[in-house]
Amino acid sequence: MKILNKHLKLEKVEEGVKLMRKAGIKVRGTFLLGVPTETEEETLQTMNFAKKLNLDFAKFNIITPYPGT
Repeated sequence: MKILNKHLKLEKVEEGVKLMRKAGIKVRGTFLLGVPTETEEETLQTMNFAKKLNLDFAKFNIITPYPGT
């Protein structure tokens, strides 16, 4: 997450999903794969985390960096 400048605690994500479910809100997630420096193990960890969340919908995008962005 450092390379994307994301300061996210996975425990907080899990907590938020549980709270939304408890409130009857459908939960979706979007995940980036193929981040520079990402290992195969990290990719699998991302996919397993998404599965663990038991989302109503999960979308996986392969990152496509553009020069200057």
